Amino acid sequence: MAEAHEADRLPRLGMIAPTLSVTYSLTEADGATRAVRLGEHVGKVSISCLAPSDGLGVEDHAP
Repeated sequence: MAEAHEADRLPRLGMIAPTLSVTYSLTEADGATRAVRLGEHVGKVSISCLAPSDGLGVEDHAP
């Protein structure tokens, strides 16, 4: 539990930045799930749900 808490805390502090390796569309969510389950990715996997195009996702600007 402590390790999970620390892994969540470091990105919020800006000490590490997760790498986004691939973005899937919502219709490709099954492929994203499969890639994660089989370890076929490096970094984070994203599923675009509501953004009309890349780069228009939700941003959290809170300190």
